[in-house]
Amino acid sequence: MEGLEFLGYVKQVVQQMGFLESRYINDLPEKQRFCVSSQHYTFGANAFVELVQQFGQERYEFILNETQIHQIIKDVRNRISDLGIFCLVKLMKVYLSKFLRKADLNFMSNLQQNPMYF
Repeated sequence: MEGLEFLGYVKQVVQQMGFLESRYINDLPEKQRFCVSSQHYTFGANAFVELVQQFGQERYEFILNETQIHQIIKDVRNRISDLGIFCLVKLMKVYLSKFLRKADLNFMSNLQQNPMYF
């Protein structure tokens, strides 16, 4: 469990280093950044790939972080990610709804797949 958490942090550090290198070392024009934190979902990864293909990577930097629910909420709250995606079972919905309100985040439920987006 700690190994997965560690890998999540390493992935973020590597992404930030890439940003710093492109911004300050390579002196390339700054790209618009869009980051999504999500649990591992095939439909989410597929949608993300379609987004990248539609908008391209010349002007945009796309980042997909696959992680656990508590990190997804933390990423969005701290503005590391622009969008968070996770799935809730009914028992967790009440607890997480309160937690999201405390973090001053809103959520929308997708009725087809029933993950929670905020």
